[in-house]
Amino acid sequence: MREIYEDSTIESYYFYAKMQSCRYHGNQITNMSSKGSYEIRPNIRFDSEAVQKDMIRILNDFFSTHDLYDASRSESWTRQVIELIAEYLQTRQDTVRYKFIIQVVVAEERGAGLNMTSRCSWDLDSDALATASFNNHSLVCVASLFAIYHY
Repeated sequence: MREIYEDSTIESYYFYAKMQSCRYHGNQITNMSSKGSYEIRPNIRFDSEAVQKDMIRILNDFFSTHDLYDASRSESWTRQVIELIAEYLQTRQDTVRYKFIIQVVVAEERGAGLNMTSRCSWDLDSDALATASFNNHSLVCVASLFAIYHY
């Protein structure tokens, strides 16, 4: 599901990344669902703290080359940041059987401030949230990642 909501100063791009129960090893795809497991809890808990640190690094690396806010390019920036985060998630070993929702907001920095709130109903034992932000004199970017375990 992809939806785009646009405002004059804030463009956000929601991306629901379906991570199938398979792993990518070079050019080979290993299907993890063939093991026939009926697990109701993850064997390896999703490490949201490590993911948050890496999301901060991804945002800093990406926006170090995009110094000034440009409204015409902000939509493509949100898509590129989402793709970078999704590619990063595929390299992690603790993402098997997780579904991800990635939300990225890029806005112009005008000194007005930006508040983001989210509310979810989920399993505290297996689901997780990671957020990261970047700001400079011209723009602000906030990325949120919701990791939901697929039973």
